[in-house]
Amino acid sequence: RESPPFKSSPSPPAEAMAAYAALALAILGSARLAAAAGGRHVPLLCDPATMEGCPPALTCVRHHEQRAQCVDCAPEQFALDCPHLWDANLTAAAEETCGLTCLGERNSQCVSIGCNTDPSKNLTCVKASETWSQCVECSEDAFKEDCGHWAEDLLVAAEAACSTTCVVPRRPAPKPCDPATLTGCPAGLSCVKKDDHWAQCVDCAPERFALECPFLWDADFIAAAEETCGRKCLGERNNQCVSIDCNPDPSKNLTCVSSHGKWSQCVDCSPAAFLQDCGHWSKKLLVAAEAACSTRCSARLRLL
Repeated sequence: RESPPFKSSPSPPAEAMAAYAALALAILGSARLAAAAGGRHVPLLCDPATMEGCPPALTCVRHHEQRAQCVDCAPEQFALDCPHLWDANLTAAAEETCGLTCLGERNSQCVSIGCNTDPSKNLTCVKASETWSQCVECSEDAFKEDCGHWAEDLLVAAEAACSTTCVVPRRPAPKPCDPATLTGCPAGLSCVKKDDHWAQCVDCAPERFALECPFLWDADFIAAAEETCGRKCLGERNNQCVSIDCNPDPSKNLTCVSSHGKWSQCVDCSPAAFLQDCGHWSKKLLVAAEAACSTRCSARLRLL
């Protein structure tokens, strides 16, 4: 990961970085700031004495006498960027300069800021440890979508805070069964034969099959599982579509986007879903998804 080359620059605590790693994220600069910095995803500094040095559309915000940083005060971009300023004093200075309030949205940190209090957001600040707290959306669909990515300490705290249980499995290692006799699976699982040398236990219950089948990967094995279970394996939002197709339901608005020869992913092209997801993607997938969905990503979080 690329780190800002400034000795005094604010940075998230180690546990925060670990929590974001669980989400496959990296804390980097916004798209506008990156462009202004010549494509490097680092904070763009300005002069704390003169408050000059920012390109047009960005505002110089003083952190302390030795450091100031360019901030985008446009409301939408400020909302995306401000949770990642991290330092409470810098956030307060940015709020005062921009005349805006910084609030955490779904999956933002709430270590140095509060979560958005809009009741429709259904957000709760969940404390995983002394150094990491995160805004968790407690609605059923959002919780189910997010909880499988969380570290164990955050998951336990979030389940308690939201009075619910994560039904997305922490996928166990594949359980082999006998490819000759198709026996050896516990009750509720079926033995699916890939070839003469490998067979695996598969849960054919509709919801579990839909969750797990994209991760079987091998096209021949998926076909065998579909035949055994009498079900069709389709990729949902953010699933792979290398060996399966994306769900064609028009309401899902899914497109199979290929970032290179070995990876394709089901992308939800609806504006809200695209904005929520795009910050997690690699540059190659991001470029391909922007082209496929005819939109642009304004999210701040990027993978190297």
